[in-house]
Amino acid sequence: MATLEEIQLKFGQILQLQMVQQDQSRLYARLIGYLVDQAVVVTMPATADHSLPVDEGEALVCRGFTGRTAFGFQTRLTKAVQTPFPHLYLTYPREVESVVVRKSARLTIQRQAALLKNTEQGEQREPATVVDISASGSCATARAGFAAVKESLTLLLPARTAEEAEIRLGVIVRSARVSDPGAAQGALCQYGMEFADLTAEQKQAIEKLLQEQLASNL
Repeated sequence: MATLEEIQLKFGQILQLQMVQQDQSRLYARLIGYLVDQAVVVTMPATADHSLPVDEGEALVCRGFTGRTAFGFQTRLTKAVQTPFPHLYLTYPREVESVVVRKSARLTIQRQAALLKNTEQGEQREPATVVDISASGSCATARAGFAAVKESLTLLLPARTAEEAEIRLGVIVRSARVSDPGAAQGALCQYGMEFADLTAEQKQAIEKLLQEQLASNL
C-alpha cells in the first residue's frame, strides 16, 4: 500500500474511472490536482452525449499507470462543477494500492487488429491478433511471410466502441517466428514489433491499453 503523495502523480496524468455498482465502460479523465486529505480534482470524462456520466455520491475505482507503477484506489464523486470548465471533485483516498512493473513488461492481451504496409500496389492490409503489449512494443500473430525482420509497418487497432477512435502505431519488426505451420488458413507467425516515432497522443493511447490490462492486478 502507498499514499497518493508517494505515487507522485503529475498534473495531466490520465486516470481511468469505473463505477463500482454498475457494469459500464471505463471513463477517462485527467488529473487537475489534489489537496491532501481533502479532495482529488479531475477533468470531466467525455461521453458521446456530453452528459454527466457519474452521479454525485457514486462510488468509483480510480486507476492509473505512471512510470513503472500501476496504481488504483477507491473514491467517491462529491461534486460535479461546470464552471469555469467541467470538472469533478473526488474524495481523497486513505490508501492507494500499487504494483511495480518492469519498464517494458509485456502484458498479455487478445485483441483483433491489422498490420499495414505500403507497397508499389498501394497499402496492403493483413488481419492480425495482438497477443501482448508493452510501452515499447507489441507482439501480434498474422500470416507467415507478410513481413520481414527490420521492415516498417503500421499496427492498426480498430475502435471497439462508438466513443473510441482507431489507433495507428508505427512499428518495426524485430523478430518473426512461425508458430503454427499446420494451420488450416496457412502458416501463422508471431511478429515481435518495436514502436517507432510515436506521437504524444499515440503514447497516451498505449497507456490506456496498459491501464486496462493492469487493472486485473489491482
